[in-house]
Amino acid sequence: MGHTARQRVSAVILAAGYSSRMGSFKPLLPLVEGNTVIATVINNLKAAGCDDVCVVTGHNSELLEAACHRFGARIAHNPDFDRGMYSSIVAGLSAQAPDTDACLLLPVDIPLVRPATLRQLLQYHSAADTRVVYPTFLGRRGHPPRIHRTLFNEIIDSEHHAGEDGLRGILVRHEDFADEIPVLDQHILLDMDTQEDYQRLRKLAEHLDIPSEDECEAILQDFNVADWIQRHSHKVAEVADCLAQALIRAGVRLNPERVLAAALLHDIMRGQPRHAVVGAAAVKAIGFADIAPMVACHMDMCFTGGTPDESAVVFLADKLVDEDKIVTLQARFQPAFGRFVGQPEALQGALRRYGTARTIAESVNRITGESVPDLLAPLIEQEAHQA
Repeated sequence: MGHTARQRVSAVILAAGYSSRMGSFKPLLPLVEGNTVIATVINNLKAAGCDDVCVVTGHNSELLEAACHRFGARIAHNPDFDRGMYSSIVAGLSAQAPDTDACLLLPVDIPLVRPATLRQLLQYHSAADTRVVYPTFLGRRGHPPRIHRTLFNEIIDSEHHAGEDGLRGILVRHEDFADEIPVLDQHILLDMDTQEDYQRLRKLAEHLDIPSEDECEAILQDFNVADWIQRHSHKVAEVADCLAQALIRAGVRLNPERVLAAALLHDIMRGQPRHAVVGAAAVKAIGFADIAPMVACHMDMCFTGGTPDESAVVFLADKLVDEDKIVTLQARFQPAFGRFVGQPEALQGALRRYGTARTIAESVNRITGESVPDLLAPLIEQEAHQA
């Protein structure tokens, strides 16, 4: 039976190490919108509703502590940081208030966990005997684990005999009392040990409000989207990416990540009344407001010419796919024209959408110098070979 009273959950950021593999002091590297790594982690925890953020410092402590105070975190200094991460875990847990019910334990080199994910962990109502809660992404456990205070003393008392497995060895002993929370956030798995890791995360940080392809797959699973709708969405994504890349080559400024995500998620609520609007609200609610307007207008939009944007590309791609097959606009709309005979309003809507799709296609042709069928020819040929 879950708790009904709100639990007091704090956060410990482990930031005491030398950053030897990185070659630079990780916590103070720039990461998101001019903020450093440590500022990003603290800000995300604060945005998630964590009132008590404790940073464990060691190497370069004076520089780091000044930055932490600036962003509203308190400090637990670990004078024995050169003995490894376990000593920092002990320092962080030892600094927790007596009324702390649980603690999120987050290494600073896993800096892009989204506020929505952290909020899920903070607000999770576990069973009375749950001792650790892990976030999972597509079945893989990541950070930060939420550790109940019933384990604090055991972890602290094991500092000098935890063995090679460290904290993991202790948590394994309590596996029967562990919960998992599936989250829609690949960043729980992404650490930053080397310069290559750092550059990869910096690039990801530019698009935090756009779900990656893997995150879209997780969202489709989480929303129990039917297999046939997923096949349709994947085909629309293929077509949209093909069109977007052609426009980009012709000099149009488009964000291919936005196109791909919106195409994969455009039918997330298909089967419900006004599914485009409902789908947009759902996408926004899970933290991806950037692509919600594109989902909202994939059924109907206004385009009178000019340069197609990401929304127009997804709209056209959707109209070029019937189920999971690429078709012409004429083939896609002809059944609707016949079905709506005698229904003037519905027929007018179908004609309007057909006209919009044709106008977008003509703009693509004008800008790229190639017709839409020619651009899609490799995909059509691939379909033929797979049939």
